[in-house]
Amino acid sequence: MNYIIIIIFFLVLLIFSTYIYKKVNNLLLELFPKRRLKLFSFLIASIPIIMSFTRNFSSFLVFLLYIVLLSIPIDILNIYFKKFNNNIWKKLHNLLIIPIILSTILTFYGYYNAHNIQKISYDVISHKEIKQDYKVALISDLHFGTNFDLKSLKKQVDIISNENPDIVVLAGDIIDEQTPVDSYADIFNILSNIKSQYGIYYVLGNHDENRYIEPKDNRNIELNNSILKSNIKILKDSSHIINDDFIISGRIDYSYRQLGQRSSASEIIKNLDRNKFLMILDHQPSQYKENKNVGYDLQLSGHTHAGQIWPFGLITRTIGFDYGLLNEDKFNLIVSSGMGVWGPPVRTEEKSEYVIINIKKEI
Repeated sequence: MNYIIIIIFFLVLLIFSTYIYKKVNNLLLELFPKRRLKLFSFLIASIPIIMSFTRNFSSFLVFLLYIVLLSIPIDILNIYFKKFNNNIWKKLHNLLIIPIILSTILTFYGYYNAHNIQKISYDVISHKEIKQDYKVALISDLHFGTNFDLKSLKKQVDIISNENPDIVVLAGDIIDEQTPVDSYADIFNILSNIKSQYGIYYVLGNHDENRYIEPKDNRNIELNNSILKSNIKILKDSSHIINDDFIISGRIDYSYRQLGQRSSASEIIKNLDRNKFLMILDHQPSQYKENKNVGYDLQLSGHTHAGQIWPFGLITRTIGFDYGLLNEDKFNLIVSSGMGVWGPPVRTEEKSEYVIINIKKEI
């Protein structure tokens, strides 16, 4: 399967590069009509494939993506306008002026949006008797190292602490394969400083344990040691009771199901008191119906990034519920777009966020 994905990826790159070759060749013919510069056009068109082997590829690819996407409708318009033989339009079209300007604006906006963390709030009514209202702070998909360093993380931790949450939850992908191992201890030490009444709870996502690289053993040992020292409570198909009326469960990520490491929701809930408010942390939202059907009241998830980069949000929305608050009967699902970003430090879908959930008594 991985080989198929790699083949598809490079086929798409090849199509992009072919399209760019034609556009660049037209551009150079416009600028230097008497010179043969096909080799130069070929070299420029090869940049996407060459950069796919570098660390800076992702940001460049976003810029490239928007140039191609914006060039397509302009090429369609050109079919109409070229019959008027308008020299101004011809230069605008051949020099890629419109796509380059718009792509630059979109990419810079995406960079700003990725780094401008917003607070998003939701109210959830408990249909079970609880002793108090609970304020839950949700952080997901930090992917530390993409749009955060230690200084900016500490600043964000102070902001969240000022919300005075009762409970803090980390819903997975706090780190990923690109996060430097020697920063693990500092990351979780900073996160452990979020002030809360009942503690910080963490479920691992599909990236935290470095599933997509080898070797991973030393990285995962350092991860476990860092979490242990931070006193953050990690939940792996396990639960924790708070204040005798509220239970937090955490599931092993859905990506581990094929390894037989993920219990069913019915197994996790079977010994829990259904009269208490039951909240489950499940990194991926795709299995929310299973969690709902066994009796959980609230699920908190991340993973989708709400698409992160347009037009990929169209795909994530087609696959399933990918962002916001979903209410079905007395069950609520909240999916965060994430405080960080994955891959390019760019976000043109939704916003980077932390989430405050106010769980209120039923009046």
